Amino acid sequence: MCQSVAESYAGKSIFVTGCTGFLGKVLLEKILYSCSDVKKIYILLRGKRGLTVQERLKTMLELPVFSRLNRENAKFIDKIEPIVGDVSQEGLGISPEDKVTLINEVSYVFHSAALIKFIEPLHNLLNINVKGTERVLSLCKCMKKLEVLVHVSTVYSNTHKIFIEEKVYPSPIPLSMVDHLIKEQPDEERTKTIIRDEPNAYTFSKKLGEALLAEKHGHVPVIIIRPSIVTASLSEPIPGWIDNWNGATGLIGTTSKGILRVVSGNGRNVLDLIPVDYVVNLTIVAATKKILPQSVKVYACATSTEKPLTLRDLLNLTTISRKRNKFNELPCPSVYFTNSKFLLVFLSAVLQTSPLTLADALLRISGKDPKYRKILRRIEQVRDVLQIFTTNSWKFSTINNYCLFSSLSPSDQKTFPFSPSLINWSEYIPIYFDGMVKYLFKKNPVSSALP
Repeated sequence: MCQSVAESYAGKSIFVTGCTGFLGKVLLEKILYSCSDVKKIYILLRGKRGLTVQERLKTMLELPVFSRLNRENAKFIDKIEPIVGDVSQEGLGISPEDKVTLINEVSYVFHSAALIKFIEPLHNLLNINVKGTERVLSLCKCMKKLEVLVHVSTVYSNTHKIFIEEKVYPSPIPLSMVDHLIKEQPDEERTKTIIRDEPNAYTFSKKLGEALLAEKHGHVPVIIIRPSIVTASLSEPIPGWIDNWNGATGLIGTTSKGILRVVSGNGRNVLDLIPVDYVVNLTIVAATKKILPQSVKVYACATSTEKPLTLRDLLNLTTISRKRNKFNELPCPSVYFTNSKFLLVFLSAVLQTSPLTLADALLRISGKDPKYRKILRRIEQVRDVLQIFTTNSWKFSTINNYCLFSSLSPSDQKTFPFSPSLINWSEYIPIYFDGMVKYLFKKNPVSSALP
């Protein structure tokens, strides 16, 4: 009889990078909750803003994302061991003593630490997303009990095709150039020349990270998880959990407020969203399926093929939640899509800049500080960065995802759902919207879709 997923982790230790990130927090919580017999979870942490790693850990574990663990199993904290380090530093900045511990104890490595800002100097992205991955791999090569290295990438690491398969594609540049580019610190114009047709420097760096693992992993079995746009949790650890404005959340929030009204692209384009708990469940399950040491296995976690959601459908569903919550600050919020640069500029001036200038003038008259033009400038920068994702549609093969989920027992399928076919958008989007209201705007949703 095959082991259950939880049994695969029993008595074994795990090393996780990126635990302070959105996905990392949910990953840590889910392992501790559903694989409670795990021996120890070592998490890479660096001191920040004058806080020690112990203080950062304590603050993090007080967040709502850990509420069910705190409620049901207060001793879970005993299984977490913070390791002082930083993926941007040589040797991960880990002390010799901690390195010995990891080498002797760790069976599973989850590498989710990454710099995810699209507007970021190329040399920073390469140092963290490529060299950081190489540093984790180097440590893995020393680990005596290692069963697998699981690396979190993105489905957008390969946008040169319309249909992207679950395989590693060739590197766009020789990997030997990475060190040189980090030292060179190329400016914006030089960066555009280097990344060529890639959407941005972030996706370029993630593509290089995958290629590095494929080329240099040696005897280390590697699994690459490729999520699409990671959004609020569907059900675990709490429905609607979200802690950042990245990706689709900023688009939903600002269009629903009535601030952003003009978006590049076509309403028929698919925006590939995936709940964070689905990504985490796939990550945990995939690690337990043994692969050969010389193998690199890729799993996509995306919805465009099995459960496509168009931009127009997304906005129609958020409109229902917006009206229920009386969410808009400005009257008659609506969104216009255009592929014309001229119309983008013209409509933005007429439908965004002019009304918001008037709204700020009314605030001044009433003795309040103006805010809308300032907000709009930030929002339009984000809109322009996201333009590649709203003006294009891709399809991502999820056949490995499908086969893996099908291989699970009914019990594990229930405990670790990750098949895109299970998602119902008309049920999920209200949960996502209400989570945004509750956890980002710190307000109670009206007639909440949350339990």
